[in-house]
Amino acid sequence: MITLVNRLRSTFWPRTGQPTAEANDQREDVLVKNQDRTLLGPESPVALQLDRLQGDIEKIRELCKVSSICYAVFHRGHFLDGSVGLCDRENSRSPDRHTLYTLCSISKTFVAACIGILVEERKVEWTDTLEKLLPEYLPPGDDKRVSTEATLNDFFRHSSGLGNPVVTWLGPKGKVLVAEKGFIELLNDTPVGPFRSHWEYSNIGIGMMALIVQKVSGQRFADFLRERILRPLGMDDTAVSKSDVLESCNTAHPYVQLGDAKWVKVEHEWTSEDHTPILGMIGIRSSVKDLTIWGIATMAAQKYTPFESSRQEIEVPFSKSPIQNPLRQMRAILDDWYWTRPHEDPHQNTSQYHLSWMKVEMPSMMTHWGSYNSKLADNAELRDQSYIDQHILGQHSPRQKLIKSVGLGYCCANTLQLYPDSGSVIVVLSNGLNLGDAADFTASILSQDIFKLTPSVDILGMAKDECGERLRIYEKMMAKWEQHRDVSEPESSLDDYIGDYRLLGLTLSVRRSPKLRTLELCFNNREEIVQSLEYYNKDKYSYMPRSRDEWLRGAWLDWDYYLVGILDFVRDAKNQVTGVKWMYNDWTPAVFFKRA
Repeated sequence: MITLVNRLRSTFWPRTGQPTAEANDQREDVLVKNQDRTLLGPESPVALQLDRLQGDIEKIRELCKVSSICYAVFHRGHFLDGSVGLCDRENSRSPDRHTLYTLCSISKTFVAACIGILVEERKVEWTDTLEKLLPEYLPPGDDKRVSTEATLNDFFRHSSGLGNPVVTWLGPKGKVLVAEKGFIELLNDTPVGPFRSHWEYSNIGIGMMALIVQKVSGQRFADFLRERILRPLGMDDTAVSKSDVLESCNTAHPYVQLGDAKWVKVEHEWTSEDHTPILGMIGIRSSVKDLTIWGIATMAAQKYTPFESSRQEIEVPFSKSPIQNPLRQMRAILDDWYWTRPHEDPHQNTSQYHLSWMKVEMPSMMTHWGSYNSKLADNAELRDQSYIDQHILGQHSPRQKLIKSVGLGYCCANTLQLYPDSGSVIVVLSNGLNLGDAADFTASILSQDIFKLTPSVDILGMAKDECGERLRIYEKMMAKWEQHRDVSEPESSLDDYIGDYRLLGLTLSVRRSPKLRTLELCFNNREEIVQSLEYYNKDKYSYMPRSRDEWLRGAWLDWDYYLVGILDFVRDAKNQVTGVKWMYNDWTPAVFFKRA
């Protein structure tokens, strides 16, 4: 899974973070009547509007090198969906509104909603700490505030200080390296930073919240989510277990397109009721139909007080009659607690990260927040602010609110966009990630056209720029790898390094390759993903893929810094190897795995 972390300092708002009276007054009714519960006919103005965009969306798919894009729009009470490409290449199947896509981080919005239900039932509070709810969590170091003071809302808005060791438990080829039973050990070893001093996206923090849902409710997280949210909303496409996926005949399998244009399937094992932290973090699968329902229900629940929510009925696509909205505490989730996301565009409209949702006042460069597009929003390493400013959507259009969630991984690029001022929803799902964020570009095409945003921005041109930039980013990474490599000094005896090294619930087993006269690395006894180790420098060995095709084929996209694929062995005063340092991302100091 790709993890986007912005390390810019953020303004800290008080814990309550209450919205202003003006903001409350501007809330508008989102319960638009659903006039047509089927695919709109050609006479619909919305259908006519979007039909001509199919060609541009197909070009986005081709440029970004993803196998399929599926989208849905709920606007002016109408539901429309469409797709391009193939979700199942082996059977030449095109996606439809029911096709299952991996959601990745959009899964986190469901975890927040589950906690909201438990808060409403007074089983937990947003201000509860881990010391109260998960006393087995024992953070490393002297600063224990992540356990004793950080609250549930801190973890959802990523202000707790908890780190983000993704590649240490989500391995290559979509394999889970640390099972649920090892999660607390992983959590206890995860580095922590200063409490409430900066914003750092922490996947493990949301995995922990899913575990708390399970602990407090007394049900498996998957069962609680299915019984309390999915079934009441009629989200019958959504998959939260292995059997849900196996029994589906309509799944968007992840693919990567290699340099020779060949497509390779790259599956994962994240959707499992047995891996609650991973399921809640990135593992849920769903369809554009179900996510449209999810968006409508979320906006509707945001309007009401807890008492009003308990009596709220909503109309959603494909339901023959109004349904009872099961969502609770959505005002707290979408309004009350947040961390500001400062930016540098000329409009300076508000952007805030709430509890698993980003809220943006358009026009803003932050419309693209969270995407894989490195030249947009606050993603750029060497930011070209003038380029960003020139490509802001709707700079001459009226202001409007956007609430969004994104999901990125080697297997997908997704975006869920809610527009509460008009009650509109845009969902875009894709089954791959390669040269750009196909979902972000597609959503930009749709929103620009639907809302008639002016001046018109050349989104296809943006996609072409991004695809070139993504190739350059990979080339720069590997150039650094080559630059720092030095094999002039002879290798030490391979026996010096052979052994097991443990931290973060993970055992790194270094051993001799039975086939080659080299070392190899095994992650937590996962023999199917054993990696050859290549001599890189004195006491350093690399398992970094040496070509972009192998990087894609092995689902290594989170290995996006040249040191992530290097093991740095440490010797003591007696010249004995005592451990290995592994730098699992480029903003966190290397962690030390002790030799057993």
